[in-house]
Amino acid sequence: MKSKVNTPNPNHLAIYIRVSTDKQVDSGISLSDQKNRGINKANELSWTYEVFEDAGLSGELSYKDRPALFSLMEKLEDKKIGGFWSVDIDRWSRSNEGFLILSKCKELKIRVFENTEEKNLEDSAVMLMMNIKQSFAIYEVEKTTERIKRALLKNAKDKKAGGGPLTNYGYKKDPNNYLIIDEKEAEIVKTIFKMSLEGAGTKKIANWLNENNIPTKRASALKGQMMVRGQKKTTFVWRDAVVYALLTNTIYKGLRNFNDLKIEAPIIIEPPLFNLVQENLKTKNKFKETNRKYFYLLKGLIKCGGSKPDTDEFCNGTFYGKKREDLKDNQYTCISGRHKAEFCGTRGINIDYLDGLVWTQIQDLSRQLNQFFNWYEDTEQIKLVNAELFKIRKKEKKAEEETTNLMQYALSGTIPQEIFDQTMNKLTGELQVAKDRKGQLLKQLHLLDEKEIILNVLNEYLEVARKENITDLEKQRVLRALIDCVYITWNANSSRHFIMIEYKIDKITQFKLSKDIEISYSQSGWRLNKTGLFKNELLIRQVYGEDMFEGAIPSRAHVTFKN
Repeated sequence: MKSKVNTPNPNHLAIYIRVSTDKQVDSGISLSDQKNRGINKANELSWTYEVFEDAGLSGELSYKDRPALFSLMEKLEDKKIGGFWSVDIDRWSRSNEGFLILSKCKELKIRVFENTEEKNLEDSAVMLMMNIKQSFAIYEVEKTTERIKRALLKNAKDKKAGGGPLTNYGYKKDPNNYLIIDEKEAEIVKTIFKMSLEGAGTKKIANWLNENNIPTKRASALKGQMMVRGQKKTTFVWRDAVVYALLTNTIYKGLRNFNDLKIEAPIIIEPPLFNLVQENLKTKNKFKETNRKYFYLLKGLIKCGGSKPDTDEFCNGTFYGKKREDLKDNQYTCISGRHKAEFCGTRGINIDYLDGLVWTQIQDLSRQLNQFFNWYEDTEQIKLVNAELFKIRKKEKKAEEETTNLMQYALSGTIPQEIFDQTMNKLTGELQVAKDRKGQLLKQLHLLDEKEIILNVLNEYLEVARKENITDLEKQRVLRALIDCVYITWNANSSRHFIMIEYKIDKITQFKLSKDIEISYSQSGWRLNKTGLFKNELLIRQVYGEDMFEGAIPSRAHVTFKN
């Protein structure tokens, strides 16, 4: 068997040049300057060369989002390049990808040149200093971002606007360039959100806006003064994409986007209401309508809480409605029952009974939510949150101090590269965990401030639910807006259905609100007769990101309220 032959890298130099702003042209490192220096190095080496140019692209972007650098890396992998030149290695990246590129060059034995100097990647001291330089490049980006953020936050506190002549729909600038609410447009924004809450799609909303002759922002502000392909455009209409962009723009809940930063803005839509709309938009595709003979109120909401045959895995199958005109079939049943070998054993449940039960719980949701807030205010929860927040801030400060000390050790050359990398990764991870947890705790502190807003959002739906002549479709929209899932489990030993109604309250708080119901039956031959509700309790569980802890800290036990 022939051994693999390691072919030498070609004498071909990749010259990578990049500037992110026009200002750099005046500072002596323009694209043409960089290109000429790279060509001089190739001539000095008597090598062929190829120029890879990313003009106007930030070093914070991934190499995958910079066409020239992406092409260079592909050719580097294919061994079509033997050398990598740039005027400074911070041209490569101002993110952690710089470390990866450096490691890849070392692995493939690519010669690396920084301006006139070649870097010996086999020398651990050289690698350490280059890694430190990359770390400082990242640090400079973060420091600059913080400086910009502070300036933007100062402007935001003064309610100042930025950008060009157009503002977001619902806002305008005053003579001193302050961002203020345009009351007339703000009412339209509120109407758009209300229509979305009530189940109207973006296309339906756009059609309504056009039919009612409501002008777009561009139509109002520019008065038709816009050139498209050399022609003056005078007609601007609402499109579904424009409505969707408006519904998902965080400026309306008080967070204006500026690159990766979010700064304060006047609020038109209260955050809990905004967040609930986002959840409804995300889950809209789950409820694709089909032309069916029968209407099923809970279509798409019911999941099986039973177990798969001979396993401990949850079935999690969707329940679907089965009806016949003679009512021999009138039940929601688990989809696993379509295949006998896969059937989880969860019995179906009468459609009319479950529809009525769930609708009754929705009508009672206002009282249940008040129970939740009473529990939250009366327990030691707030004190516990403040105590943990204090500890988190101490950990965060300690990690920042250790990071500063580590950088000083690295600069003095008293720490090996491997130890530097390991420690830096560990500290970065600790800081991120602390930052994430701090955000979760702060959200809990603000929960009581949002109590009235959350109750108002709920009452928007319940106004529809209390209508005397409410239609089935209106009922369905309310249910889908407020319920995340209805889980059905069957216990054959006790002849009981266990029903768990999971509300969407965790989309606007950090607590999951559920209704735990058990229905008992008596058996008469093959027939089961309902004998009533065995249990009807409200459960509260706390959610941290993807993790969920049941009950109040620190016990993590269910907090239950019996009706």
